[in-house]
Amino acid sequence: MVAACVLLAGCGRQETPAQQQEQPVVVRTAPVRAAEPAPLVLSGTVRARHETPLAFQVGGRIVARLVDAGASVQTGQVLARLDPKDVLARLEAAQAEVRAAQAQWRLAQNELARTERLAAQQFVGEQALDRARTQLEAARSQLEAAQAQERQARNALGYTELRAPTDGVLMEWSAEPGQVVAEGQPVATLAQKGAHEVEVALPERFGSQPPLRGEAISSDGSVVPIELREVSGAADPVSRTFRARYRLLTADPPPLGSVVQVRLPQPPVEGWEVPVGAIDERGAGARVWRVREGRLEAVPVEVLSMDQRTARVRGPLQAGERVVAFGTHVLREGMRVEERSP
Repeated sequence: MVAACVLLAGCGRQETPAQQQEQPVVVRTAPVRAAEPAPLVLSGTVRARHETPLAFQVGGRIVARLVDAGASVQTGQVLARLDPKDVLARLEAAQAEVRAAQAQWRLAQNELARTERLAAQQFVGEQALDRARTQLEAARSQLEAAQAQERQARNALGYTELRAPTDGVLMEWSAEPGQVVAEGQPVATLAQKGAHEVEVALPERFGSQPPLRGEAISSDGSVVPIELREVSGAADPVSRTFRARYRLLTADPPPLGSVVQVRLPQPPVEGWEVPVGAIDERGAGARVWRVREGRLEAVPVEVLSMDQRTARVRGPLQAGERVVAFGTHVLREGMRVEERSP
């Protein structure tokens, strides 16, 4: 009797005939991965560390441009010239003022000398002597003022030539020969010799905490590490982006003005990454099918984001667990499966 009971108990633990006949279904599975944010990819422009707007220190009409945009220039090299006629006329007028002031000064000197002789002979009083001395001082001041105006006019003649303040590359011209420009109006931009940087426009969400490091990829595929140097303190009112400058950490940077692809890391995100085909939305809410010991187990998840290849979900999953990657619409709880890699 006891043996019969043991035999019956053993039979109760065996699979049913339906289970014995169930054939495993071949499914494609993929591992669950911790969600990693895709890098932020932007277009950047290679620029010089220092870019100087160049302008004439006097106004006038441009008569010659001696250097083309893109050319390397040396300190003191003449880049453009203004028509000097007006400046020469002012210089001649200033020189005439100096000659007139010199004549007045000599006249005042002679007048003082005569007054001193007359005062010594007591033919004139102290008041006349003081007047002569005052006139001499006034004539000296007028001469000094005229000489200062002459120096200013002479300097202005030199300012009709636009010279490079330092070595560098002339990036662009914003004025043409024949154009009349005002004093201080920028007419060209000089990229000073030295370090190169990449300028990018960061999205508004990165304004307060921009990525500190990243990489720049040039058109030939070379990769250069970059490091943040500065970021603007306020967003552009039109584009709502922040201008940022990154140093190019290489001795052979891409050429000035070239466009490079800038890749910057993004902050960590929560959740798990699974193939987009693993999401099963039949019934109430989304779920994925986890494989355990050759059978399927439904795991409810919350879909956080999705693109064409992967979905980012939140749920009771672990990294490395395998889920069905395709064909979830025909699966059911407890189904026996045989795994294949996608």
